[in-house]
Amino acid sequence: MTTLFTAPEIRNKYGLDMVEAESIRMIFVGIARQMHESMIRSAFSMVVRDLGDCSANLHMITDDGIEMISTGEGAPLQPFTSQYVIPMVIEEWGQENLSDGDVLFLNDPYRGCIHQADAYMIRPIFWEGKILFYSSAAAHLIDVGGPHPGAFWPEARDVYGEGLRVPPMLCYSKDVPVRSFFNLFLDNTRAHMQNLGDIRSIYGCLVTGERLVHQSIRKYGLEKVLNGCRYSLDYGERCARSAIAELPDGEWTVEDYIDDDGLTAKPIKLVLTLRKRGDSIELDGSGTERQGEGYLKSGMGDLPRAIIGLKQFLDPDNPVSGGLFRAIDITVPPGSQFLPLPPSPCSNHMEPGNRVINMGLELLGKAVPEKAIGADCRTNMLPYFAGYDTRKGREGLAWGTFTLPGGGWGGYNGHDGLSGVATVMGNSFLSVWEYFEQECPLICWGNDLLIDSGGAGKFRGGLGNTITIEWYSPGTVVTVTGGRVRHFSPGAAGGGDSGACYGMYIKPDGTGHWEQYNGVIPPEYIADALFGKFDNRKRPDPNNGSVNNALSQMANFSEITEKPGIMHVALGGGAGWGNPLERDVEQVRKDVWNELVSIEGAESFYGVVIDPANLQVNKEATDKKRRELGKKRERGTWSIHVAHSPLWLK
Repeated sequence: MTTLFTAPEIRNKYGLDMVEAESIRMIFVGIARQMHESMIRSAFSMVVRDLGDCSANLHMITDDGIEMISTGEGAPLQPFTSQYVIPMVIEEWGQENLSDGDVLFLNDPYRGCIHQADAYMIRPIFWEGKILFYSSAAAHLIDVGGPHPGAFWPEARDVYGEGLRVPPMLCYSKDVPVRSFFNLFLDNTRAHMQNLGDIRSIYGCLVTGERLVHQSIRKYGLEKVLNGCRYSLDYGERCARSAIAELPDGEWTVEDYIDDDGLTAKPIKLVLTLRKRGDSIELDGSGTERQGEGYLKSGMGDLPRAIIGLKQFLDPDNPVSGGLFRAIDITVPPGSQFLPLPPSPCSNHMEPGNRVINMGLELLGKAVPEKAIGADCRTNMLPYFAGYDTRKGREGLAWGTFTLPGGGWGGYNGHDGLSGVATVMGNSFLSVWEYFEQECPLICWGNDLLIDSGGAGKFRGGLGNTITIEWYSPGTVVTVTGGRVRHFSPGAAGGGDSGACYGMYIKPDGTGHWEQYNGVIPPEYIADALFGKFDNRKRPDPNNGSVNNALSQMANFSEITEKPGIMHVALGGGAGWGNPLERDVEQVRKDVWNELVSIEGAESFYGVVIDPANLQVNKEATDKKRRELGKKRERGTWSIHVAHSPLWLK
């Protein structure tokens, strides 16, 4: 096992005492956090301000190139690609062509920006006339042009149909806004006020980073700051290598599927192999199928996100720096689903991104089975609403927003998974419904945990959320980008799969009301099955239903609605860990009492019989049921169904 730094080693290698080295390392982490906080507090759109779909980072010029010193705890999908994006952009632009106060803007997914909605901005940080650092930040802009409002277009057949694609351009020159850039961008996108406000918030975040870096140099001196940053990078590398060295050497492979590519219903196989030798890891995407025709991919950002899962598993406590990436090599075949070739559309990076993070975790679970983690729901199932406002005083104003319903995270040895949270990839907040309803012509009628949606196991998966949203402006564009309607997240150590995802249109009873119980809606209130597996009565049924009973075979569609409507979206929970027949009986009873598991689900998934009159366990019946299911499990005639409430089928 590699040891971390000792005080004499720090003194000899960096010329710093341990307190100085650690202070500088954490000061730069603090700067990135303050940058991120500055952006959120000054942003205009709900996506950045409330959901936190943004990130802020600091980079340093080293002998090995430009490396990321620190990042704020924002959306990790962005900094885990900015480690690669910033050096490429600066090489293309030419460092010698930058002046103090310049800021570059780009959103080209084929230069690493994930998709056009994620705008990256980069600012050089000079000291005494020389560039030593870069501050960078990224944020999801709610509209980037294209055929329809919003940032996702499932019917796009190339990247040109997904909105304005901007190569590196100066948006600020010597701290003066570049009018030609702002004219170009704002004149070709909707929601001008939100876009302009968010770009200005990113600029302010970069200036904050520069100011605080200068402040640190004045406090410690340039030489100590540079040496402290080198120590920070080496510290990140040593932490990663130390954790990797504890894994057994070997090679492991996992597979997963994307339900469809957004245009065709053909599933796409993803393959990821992990090779561990000594204190380094190689991630290899060879074997992954060729890129699909539709938009469910990222320009070049997918496979590096597997490192997010590795970081969670190997070294969850230490802040991320570029040193982490020194210990991990990535191999990915061009033209595959993980690395599409232009001009392929790629606005829905979330489906492959969520898959690959969990695939990284699954690989390490194979290497160290006792630490395996059940997968999360592996989809954002993101409803996006946009259009032009019809409310009094707001007539004609462009608006747009998406909401994160929140799924479940997987169970692991000793603990149940978290319920109703954003996927690991986004690390985002869920919607603040009061702001949501105030700023958009939308009403959220319900946001509930879905009973029985957590994967069964000795430690169950967390539950998924449901949301019910009404739009009341004619012409509203409703877009859904998601998956997990055919292929579900696998459990660990014998645990059950995660819950499935559904969407449906709601039909009130004539008085504007409908029934629901912990996210379960009776069939008589379902106007139409929208996506997911349903039976012939339009009841969700992932085990025996069919996607052909829904309006769309895919959870990827967009339509311009002619009149107001109500949509109900249910997100799956996380997968389970361990044999569900070994789950503590009292814990099952508590889950039923807290309406996390139904009485029917307790018996079906866990073999625990609950008396509906007093919600107490019938011990004799439970022992008999568990023996019966245990024998079936041994014979291979009982398998744990996809997490799904029996209440849907009543």
